[in-house]
Amino acid sequence: MNKSLKEIADELGIDKQKVYRYIKSNHINEALQDGQVKRYDEAVQEQIKGHFSKNVTTSRSTSKPHHEAHHEAVNDAVVDALREELKAKNEQIRTINEALINAQKLHLLAEQKLAMIEDKSQEEQSAEEEQKKQSAEQELKLSDLQTENEKLKAELEAEKNKSWWDKLMKR
Repeated sequence: MNKSLKEIADELGIDKQKVYRYIKSNHINEALQDGQVKRYDEAVQEQIKGHFSKNVTTSRSTSKPHHEAHHEAVNDAVVDALREELKAKNEQIRTINEALINAQKLHLLAEQKLAMIEDKSQEEQSAEEEQKKQSAEQELKLSDLQTENEKLKAELEAEKNKSWWDKLMKR
């Protein structure tokens, strides 16, 4: 059965560009062309598979353990670096949370002190207003008493100026 370049590459598990380059460098012709897709017969497929299976097995067998060990070392290093970074970030978060809690406590204390100052100010204003009110009342009483005192003095003076006959008749 004739297969396309992509089908051969997929079957081998390699990039179709590698298959294309091999075909081009070895001047291999297609068995038939279906539209723009070139199809290759079984003999060509076997030749291609033979070439790439040799290369794949030799390269895989020699580089796989080294390649995997390298990837494991890199992965371990990345994981270790990420763990250290995570520890540092967690410490930063803890420090920021502590600072935030302290800031909230300070803010609460400031609000409480401000409320106490406002209460004292209101109490002082109330006391001052009460004192002014009492002072005004006392001044009013004093003024009333002075007026009454003046009236009494005037009556006493008038009584002194009356004759003995007027005093007797109580006029």
